[in-house]
Amino acid sequence: MRLMIAFPARARAAAGVRCLVVISMAARLAQAQTGAQIGGWDALMVTPVGALTPTAHDPAPVARGASEIALRYGRWRFDRDDAVHDNGGVTWTRHLGTANSTLSGTLGYSMIECRSCQGWLMAGLDLNTEFWTGDVGHVSGRPVTIGTGLRVSGGIARYLGAANARASTLALLVPVDASVPALRGSRVHGTFVTGIGIGSVASDRVAQGAALPILGWSVGWSPVSQLGLNFGFQRVLLAGTPSQIGFAVSWIFGTHGGIRP
Repeated sequence: MRLMIAFPARARAAAGVRCLVVISMAARLAQAQTGAQIGGWDALMVTPVGALTPTAHDPAPVARGASEIALRYGRWRFDRDDAVHDNGGVTWTRHLGTANSTLSGTLGYSMIECRSCQGWLMAGLDLNTEFWTGDVGHVSGRPVTIGTGLRVSGGIARYLGAANARASTLALLVPVDASVPALRGSRVHGTFVTGIGIGSVASDRVAQGAALPILGWSVGWSPVSQLGLNFGFQRVLLAGTPSQIGFAVSWIFGTHGGIRP
């Protein structure tokens, strides 16, 4: 069964239209949830905050002016009868050097693996600040570091099919990061993220949106200090909706020696 977002019947009747946007929900889900919740979930899942899983980072400070580029991929589907939903993006991050803060921008594309389906073009902006970072122990003389902070994420998306659909999101997230020394000078990083996301999806005459909880985690490995390899999991929490898995490869440059070995 192909999954589709359908705006509620009352809104369709009032507007005199039926707006169907490919990426959507099954009929069983539409019956169990409100139209506002479905609209909020869909908006979050076609913008970077929901379409791409979180990436794990070393919470230790990085030199001011350093940059990072990441290639990211996310994937989900409801069940075996649903088409696979693929999300890809490129994220550029700038280390600001104040409170270990970073500013990130993402451009991406969300597609569905079916011949008649169109995709979404998406963009996002994130500001992340570490409130606290500290070493909590040592392994072979190298520090084990944890940190926590606050992340504000905004995103927009536009459907590339015939329907003039667009989505916008705003999320407030709390990441908890950890970094542990591993073999041969490498490090293993972990990130747990929780928070709230507000999403809205709209056509010319109909709009639906809601706030929903977000939960995710990621595990990363840095064989050298500049390179990061990530596997992540995320779910925008709404009953009957699927979880998402994702991968990312990142590279930090311009550190000028301001990154630990």
